[in-house]
Amino acid sequence: MSKRLNRFLIVDMTEDACRQFSRVARRLGYSWETADSLQTFSTALDKFAPTVILIDLQSVENGGLDYLKAMRDQNSAAQIVLTSDDAGRPLETAKQLAEFLGLSVIASSRSSIFLNVLRNELRRARQSRTEMTLSDLQDAVRNGDIRPYYQPKASNSANKAWPVSEVEALPSWHMSESNVIMPEDFCWLAEDGGLMPEITNSLLGRVIEQMSVWNAKKLNLRVAVNLPASSLTDRSLPRRLFGMATRAQVDCSALTLEISEANAMNYSTAAVEVLTNLKSMGFKLAIDEFGTSYSSLEQLCRLKFDELKIDSSLVHESRVSGEARTIIEATVLLAQKLGLSVCAEGVESQRTLQYLGKIGCNKAQGNYISRPLLANMLEARLNEWNVPASM
Repeated sequence: MSKRLNRFLIVDMTEDACRQFSRVARRLGYSWETADSLQTFSTALDKFAPTVILIDLQSVENGGLDYLKAMRDQNSAAQIVLTSDDAGRPLETAKQLAEFLGLSVIASSRSSIFLNVLRNELRRARQSRTEMTLSDLQDAVRNGDIRPYYQPKASNSANKAWPVSEVEALPSWHMSESNVIMPEDFCWLAEDGGLMPEITNSLLGRVIEQMSVWNAKKLNLRVAVNLPASSLTDRSLPRRLFGMATRAQVDCSALTLEISEANAMNYSTAAVEVLTNLKSMGFKLAIDEFGTSYSSLEQLCRLKFDELKIDSSLVHESRVSGEARTIIEATVLLAQKLGLSVCAEGVESQRTLQYLGKIGCNKAQGNYISRPLLANMLEARLNEWNVPASM
């Protein structure tokens, strides 16, 4: 059985859909398997013991009833996500059958709007070895325990070195020196509880203060911060952020604001206004988590983004998948033709870094370069990493 706490089983979907959904699951910390028949499904229930099961009703016989019965008969406690291209009745019927059998359906949605639904439900269904409550998180926000941790982004240079002059700031729950919860493990709780605007505003303030400190030390590090969906409708954000940067004497162009591909594909009028204003004030914009949603670069370049970040799940897959490498290489080529810088996330080895350099990827980020660190630990790591670049 998988040692991971969160296990995702995909039932009888097309290869493309399976690849897409498995990337989302992997990014959220799930191990995953597929089942293409009732027999392999039954075996997976026993051996893999999934915590979440995705069933495509159009790909299975009898409206999914046999699969639901197998879950009941094998006492599976997995939560179920249902999808279908047909509107209404198939989804509702399967949901009612599951509930009649004592099973838990956490989401059901048409395939055409399914990806964001799946991502959100996997976040909610994810189990943690550290029990967290909204009240605990509220206390952490109030006490200043949500702190920026900085992960370096290395740049591809002409002499094949990868010096670091940029970092990404990640909101991290600093419970103690030995217990730090990274954003992917608590931001879903903040989003559900309406705390993300407060966390993001606090993070931006701390980051700009730190940039001012680094500038005084002549470090002049560029910093990236991810903007959640809630920030994209905050029309006061550009003016407020510009004011913070001006008071701290920080160049707006040194701050990159990252927007996930999924959020970038769901523009509202307010979001377009916010992003346009941020861009006009000099802030850089980046597309984050590229490769986890169905989209096109043409659509994503409407607001003149500066950078595209290839999702870590696709980078991980490139180690064993020629198709993943083809996607990455095509993305790098097309993005650069459109004037976008490209950063690959999830770099875990020298081999991956060398591959990215060979195909002309501009930047790389991942634990091979450095895990996220507090500002007071980051400077030592940068000195250590950047030594080869100056020799």
